[in-house]
Amino acid sequence: VPLSDRGIPREHRKNIWMRLSAADRLSEVYGVDYAKSMLHPEGGDDEEDPLLVKAEMDIDKDIARTFTEKMMEGFADGDRRPDHFQEKLKTVLLAYARHNRRLGYCQSMNNLAGLLLLAVEDEEEVFWLLVALVERVLPDCYYSDELTGVTTDVEVLDSLLEHHLRPVFD
Repeated sequence: VPLSDRGIPREHRKNIWMRLSAADRLSEVYGVDYAKSMLHPEGGDDEEDPLLVKAEMDIDKDIARTFTEKMMEGFADGDRRPDHFQEKLKTVLLAYARHNRRLGYCQSMNNLAGLLLLAVEDEEEVFWLLVALVERVLPDCYYSDELTGVTTDVEVLDSLLEHHLRPVFD
């Protein structure tokens, strides 16, 4: 069974994920055109905004290692060329940095957003899912300059692997 066919059936993923995360209600809160304005802003002022310039530099560094051709082999359907996928992913991540200027972009958001993009495929819905998960579902410390939440999860996973799956840990 291909990796992309496991879990929630593909045709239901978007609706189930949107509802369970409450992302489907965010467009009502922010307005129906808000996501589009974050994904594809008019005016091109990003080059003059230090926060967005830094976010784009960080995203570019991380995105080169995210979902390469080898990593995407299990996802055969749709346009899975890494360069196109990574461009969509960058669009979503920059949109999030525009949306949440306090947090901006944090390392490892690329992995979360990339998995969402593989599952849902629609940039606007991935944007709303990312907003819902980062701002409403995950703990506040999860994505921060110190990456406290992510670091804690990695340490817990290391400990579990060490004690329960030693061959994987080694």
